[in-house]
Amino acid sequence: MYNPYPHQKLEGLERELWFETLAEHIRPQTETEAYITDLARVAKLPREVAAIYFLWEFYCEVGGNGIEYYLLEPQGLHTPQAHEALRMVGASDLAERLEAGIPHALVSGTAEFSAGADLTWFRQFPLNPKYPTLQSVDRDIYALAANGLRDKCTDFIERHRNIFVG
Repeated sequence: MYNPYPHQKLEGLERELWFETLAEHIRPQTETEAYITDLARVAKLPREVAAIYFLWEFYCEVGGNGIEYYLLEPQGLHTPQAHEALRMVGASDLAERLEAGIPHALVSGTAEFSAGADLTWFRQFPLNPKYPTLQSVDRDIYALAANGLRDKCTDFIERHRNIFVG
């Protein structure tokens, strides 16, 4: 069950801070202990709320270290959720880069998600000739992940305000 963000607090907040503020409001509702995601808890949230949670995680990692790092490290376990959320908010350019990085991460043998029992979801993505290496998906990624994703998420929150705010 989602505990909505207070309407009055959102009204007093600069629009540029909505994404971060709502993600931080959602985070404790998704974790059993700090920074440990409980997917059973996430499953009880509205789809839009879960999307903002996973997009904030993606935004923080990719904006600081790139898609390569995101895919190879523990956060990469949430790639399916981040991918769906990118599609939900209309960040198709970032979704394409994430998809392009997945086969490279699989081949590397060092991606955390590759230790999972079922890799079916990850194996659906073919190599993309636009991105011949894992590092190539990160070309100009910081600008793309910074303002572009934040703005898409803020617009998404605005469109679904009745879900996020109570």
